[in-house]
Amino acid sequence: MYVHENTHYPLLATRQAQGTPDGAKWYDDLKPYLVSKWTNDLFHCPNFKWEPYDGRDHGEFFYVSIGSYGYNVGSAGPDDAYQFGLAGKFAPQAKMTSIATRESEVKIPADMIATGDAYSTWSTKADQIVMGLEMLARKLHNLDDFSAISVETKVVSQRHQSKLNVAFCDGHAESIKIRELLLDYDPRFLRRWHTDNEPHRELFRP
Repeated sequence: MYVHENTHYPLLATRQAQGTPDGAKWYDDLKPYLVSKWTNDLFHCPNFKWEPYDGRDHGEFFYVSIGSYGYNVGSAGPDDAYQFGLAGKFAPQAKMTSIATRESEVKIPADMIATGDAYSTWSTKADQIVMGLEMLARKLHNLDDFSAISVETKVVSQRHQSKLNVAFCDGHAESIKIRELLLDYDPRFLRRWHTDNEPHRELFRP
């Protein structure tokens, strides 16, 4: 509904402004449609055992929110800028911009991840997964500045019977094997993270 009305996807975050003194996050943009805050039950999975944290604008940077679910930012490139995600365009060193991802940029909505269980692949270790970030990514950037929890694959497998729940841009949802979603370099799985539906294997190191 948000995309249909605005022709673009919500930004991961926006800066301080009149009416939003602490800035805003992607889930704030969805409030008119959901009437729910980040710390409410709607955004809290019963299997997520940690306390959610609503990160806010502190002038020079945003604190990353922690919780059950994440929003697809795409994949980090060599300069640590996220590419081909829904959450807007990023500059080097994972810095956010105010340039949103247009609805028309998503080539195949039925094969483009929108949101899902908050697990992302840690870019410096092929078998390491980060849990709890609002940034859902096939490849997180290398800066070690997260207040999230790094876990091994076997710990992740204890949730949802070794699968992760994911919602796609066309509105359907799937329960996907952890290895396919986060660790497999097969183009069939990589392309689901990217707006142009291309695997962009150049961004990954097998």
